[in-house]
Amino acid sequence: MRKWAKLPDEEIHVACAAISSAGLLGRARRKDPEQYQRRLAAMPDRVRAEQARGCTLERWQYRDVRVAVLAHEKLLKNMEKELAKNGPWLAGKMFTLADIGVTPYVYRLVEMGLKGMLAGRPRVADWLERVMKRPSFEEAIGKYPAGYMEDADEAEDARDWAEVKKILASA
Repeated sequence: MRKWAKLPDEEIHVACAAISSAGLLGRARRKDPEQYQRRLAAMPDRVRAEQARGCTLERWQYRDVRVAVLAHEKLLKNMEKELAKNGPWLAGKMFTLADIGVTPYVYRLVEMGLKGMLAGRPRVADWLERVMKRPSFEEAIGKYPAGYMEDADEAEDARDWAEVKKILASA
C-alpha cells in the first residue's frame, strides 16, 4: 500500500500536469489566449510555468508530455499486474489509500478522452468502475469537475488520443 500511496508524489502528479496541459489546457489556450496568458503569469513557480507553456504550445510533441504519457502507461501496466495478482484492490482485499491515491490520475485519463489507455487492461477498467460507484468518489471527485472541462470536445479527444497512440507505439 505504501508503494502505491507514494507514487502520486514521486512521479505521477507532475506527469498528469503535463498531460493535462497538453490536452485540455492546450485547448483552453486556443480558445482564450489572454486568459491562458493570465493563468501562466499567475503561476508562482516560473519553472513550472515554462513547462506548462511548452506543454500547451508543443502539446504531444513536447518531450515532457511524451515522458508523462509513458509514466501513465507504466502506472496502468503495473496496476493491471497488481490487480491480477492481489486484487480486487491495489493492496489486496480492501479499498485503501493505495486506491485513493491513484484514482484521480486514472480518472483524469478518462476525463480527457484518453480512456483508450485502459484498453487491454480489464482489471484496471473494472477497478475504476468500482471506484466510481463508491459514494466517496462522487463526494470527492464527481461533484467537482475540472474548471476547464468545458473545453472538452469529442473531436479534440479523438485527435489527442491519436497523438497519444503514436507516443505509445513509438515506445
